Amino acid sequence: MRNYKLCFFLICLVFSNISFSSEFRIILKIDSGIITNIDINNEKKYLKLLNPNIDKIKEQELKKLAEESLIRQKIKEKKVEFILKDIEINKFKDNVVRNFYKNKNFESLDLFKNHIKSLNLDYKYVENKIIIDALWTQLILELFSKNVSIDRDQIKNRIIKQYKNLEKRYQYNLSEIFVSYEEYNQEKKKNIYQSINEFGFEFAANKFSKSESFKNGGKIGWVDEIKLNNIIKNKIKKKNVGDLTDPIDLKNGILILKINDKKEIKEKFDLNKDLKLAIEFEKKRQLSILSLNYFKKLKQNTIIEKIEN
Repeated sequence: MRNYKLCFFLICLVFSNISFSSEFRIILKIDSGIITNIDINNEKKYLKLLNPNIDKIKEQELKKLAEESLIRQKIKEKKVEFILKDIEINKFKDNVVRNFYKNKNFESLDLFKNHIKSLNLDYKYVENKIIIDALWTQLILELFSKNVSIDRDQIKNRIIKQYKNLEKRYQYNLSEIFVSYEEYNQEKKKNIYQSINEFGFEFAANKFSKSESFKNGGKIGWVDEIKLNNIIKNKIKKKNVGDLTDPIDLKNGILILKINDKKEIKEKFDLNKDLKLAIEFEKKRQLSILSLNYFKKLKQNTIIEKIEN
């Protein structure tokens, strides 16, 4: 295990891009680690890479978002060492980076690197962020896959019922804001909708959402309605493009969805294919909840100290 710890330290050392200067200041202490003003400036640029519209946020709020994002990374970083022994890091790195820039609509790594450079951001910093997030996802799979409960027959019956009732079938392009029950109240609801009205949904997701999608302005992407449970499907099916749902009660919090786009699916129904997709979507949904709960426990047991300068 000591060798793996050394390996992880060397990986972080290579991927980090901290240049010390006369203006170097420690802003936060996270257990035995630190977050500096340089880290925060880099993180603000990284958040802009994920969501260009983040420029709408006031500087103080952007700084707070960057701090929260870095706290998440530091906590995750400490835990993902657990799975490094089972991963070929170079192959893993190439795959996750490729998936990331393809999802950002870059055709090549060189184009992605050029864009990062245009933001005055170091590529190794971005690469490290991508890898930590991917390792965290892998860790959650290893820790909690056995906790996922799938009622295959129930999902199958739901799909068959949908087949019978659907004259047309749609895909929805969705964005989300998720807030845990502990943090949600009427004042929070008012602030969320006020932020949406004044600055847009992406801004509000950046500021309020506790889902991992907050970095991307809450964007989920295209979702086939067959994958959605009845509670969510019934909330969005009568909405038009651009509309928001009312707050949706879930087991672990409140969800607000925005319908970014909608399109009809012309392909024929395929029960086996749709059942597989729906089961995979349900697994991801449950793992997302488990991930949030696990991170919350880790954060509660982490010493976070603000350094006054």
